[in-house]
Amino acid sequence: MKRKGNDPHPAGGRNPRSKKARLATDQSHAATPPAIEHPVLSRLYPEVLSLRHYLLSRLPASSRSKNRRRNLSRLGIPTRHQDTAPRGIDLELADLLDATLVGVVPSPRAGNPESAARERDGDLESFTQEVAASNGSAGTFKPGYFPQAEIVDFVIWRLFKRSTSYRPSHLLCHGFQPSGGHAQHGSQKTAHSIPGMSSFFRNTAVETLKGPLWCRLHAVLGNEGRAIMMDMLTDCGIFSLIKESQGDGNLLQMSGISISELQPVPGLDSIPAVVSANNFATRKPNSLTSENRTPNAITFVRSRMMYARAALNAKGGVRFGMRHIHVLNRYPDLDDHQQAVHILRHVFPRQYGLHNVFTSVVDKRETTMAFKDYTLREKEIHQAMCREIPDIKRTNEFVLRWKRSVPRRLRGQAMVLINKLRKLNKRCSYVELLRHYCHVEVTATKGTLDSTSSHPQELDLSSKPACRKSALQPKDHASLGAVPAEGRKADSVSRPKPRAVEDSCFTDMACPTAHVSAFCRAALAKVIPNAFWGTEENKRMIMFWIDGFVSLRRFESLTLHQVTESIQVGMICPKIA
Repeated sequence: MKRKGNDPHPAGGRNPRSKKARLATDQSHAATPPAIEHPVLSRLYPEVLSLRHYLLSRLPASSRSKNRRRNLSRLGIPTRHQDTAPRGIDLELADLLDATLVGVVPSPRAGNPESAARERDGDLESFTQEVAASNGSAGTFKPGYFPQAEIVDFVIWRLFKRSTSYRPSHLLCHGFQPSGGHAQHGSQKTAHSIPGMSSFFRNTAVETLKGPLWCRLHAVLGNEGRAIMMDMLTDCGIFSLIKESQGDGNLLQMSGISISELQPVPGLDSIPAVVSANNFATRKPNSLTSENRTPNAITFVRSRMMYARAALNAKGGVRFGMRHIHVLNRYPDLDDHQQAVHILRHVFPRQYGLHNVFTSVVDKRETTMAFKDYTLREKEIHQAMCREIPDIKRTNEFVLRWKRSVPRRLRGQAMVLINKLRKLNKRCSYVELLRHYCHVEVTATKGTLDSTSSHPQELDLSSKPACRKSALQPKDHASLGAVPAEGRKADSVSRPKPRAVEDSCFTDMACPTAHVSAFCRAALAKVIPNAFWGTEENKRMIMFWIDGFVSLRRFESLTLHQVTESIQVGMICPKIA
């Protein structure tokens, strides 16, 4: 007879510590999910989790979900009490749960989950009705049940519905367009199961998410997995491990907004500057949002300079030089200190806290280009004054003092250079520079001009096309007023009527690129004071890049990094003896 003290499994062969160990195993993954420190994803998402920990953190803590949490936490993990090894499908699913990373983006409606749930259910009902109408049946889906493939279709349909653009930037929307759109070049338009959508090319991420492995994961989550899967595919970024790659830890993004469109997160507690897929239509750009833009990301808007319409004067002629709305032409008084300070705000906007290309975000409602037009800043300057001066102190004295204020960094030599810039611009004759560097030579041809001369004739530069046209008429036709009417009529029959150069060939009015480059460099050399360049070498480098900028083709660009790469900056502080 055995003693009770020597029995290793009392009370029917059960180990009293096995229950605690089993509970510890079940709750190990249900604890606070540890964040993964990824060198790239951690800079773009406030929280990066494995797929297993993300799903465990989203499952409700109810008694009904207790078994599902236990199954999800122990899926594919062998235990010492397990008699048989895990099945192959469980091992693949466990590999998916542990190797897939989820970049968590806080939803804009995270503080009101009930409203988000009602909105999601309303979209589900609309999607179900549209699918049923497209299939010609009264109903297709079971109430409260959606397969994994139909969840993916619903997410794509919802992203298109809430997007203000023609094609959302979400990766699941790649290859899909509304049915009314035109097919892309070289692609074929095919119908799709999503109502109102057509597929133009395969989306491998959509096919993977509809595959058997993700369907198995959806079955493990149960009824609660529908909302979890929808929110994860809509808002979060999903990254799967590439096993066939040569490197270690290479990831492939399967869902979410492309990481190329995300902004780095300044802190883990702050929301990243991304457009949530649930808030496409309600988000308004904030012009005060700042970002640090590198010189390589700042490009000169060549289309605005080279392909804009010519400025016209009051008589309809072409205006040469600066436009009449340019700040140097709107404030011509050289003795007014307040006007000089206003021009200083245009030259150094960052020192005054105004919108600039270095730290400001462009409002897409104002312009579709990468950078906005800074020709007119009066409204922005007035708004800055209203922010800095309270309503109580907004008297004429305070307003005048604010308009004359100069930052400490710009006092002294900067004001002297601005006044010299204004004086040189007032003295510069852009018309004479243009006539000297960009003169137009037209060769007379038989039947158009004087047939006895084949030498080039210089076309007079005038803002009126009529003056240029009359300058190219033959001399004998210029004195037809002294010839009798009978002689004029007979002469018109014997000789063809001459035509102006604009009517015969417009390309003769063009000048070479080298002439345009020489004009631009000469104008800047006359207007910009030499002290602005710093050294003669800096001036030579700027002139070199101006010539390259003019010679660029239409869709080529020039960045600030290329221009400033060879600029030599002298000592800001004086040398200490």
